[in-house]
Amino acid sequence: MKYYINAIRSYAVFKGRATRKEFWMFTLFNFLIAIAISSIVGIMEGHSVSELDSMTNAANTIYMLFILLPTISIAVRRLHDLGLNGWWWFISFIPLFGPIIIIVLACRPSEPFMNEYGLSHIAPVEVMNFE
Repeated sequence: MKYYINAIRSYAVFKGRATRKEFWMFTLFNFLIAIAISSIVGIMEGHSVSELDSMTNAANTIYMLFILLPTISIAVRRLHDLGLNGWWWFISFIPLFGPIIIIVLACRPSEPFMNEYGLSHIAPVEVMNFE
């Protein structure tokens, strides 16, 4: 949960790096919260099916708008961790193949050393010593 909260707190930070674990834990909690919102609205009684559908859509739309910027920023920081420019995120707009490419990139291990976007979170101790 701390990864999700940290991503929300740094919603407008497009500099730096995000580890693979940080990215995927944020994605997991984002998915679970979206399911919880749909379930909570679905449990409500006394409404017709069309009312439940519209309430579920409205709740999910509000949540997705809330989480849009943090999702983009953590994806950009994850790409930075791989040594790629954040503009690579726009590949996700290519139908069918774009999201697959982003998922494959997000699964790759981090660059273990400093790159142009900052110091790695997994850098060996001797690399971090700048003496």
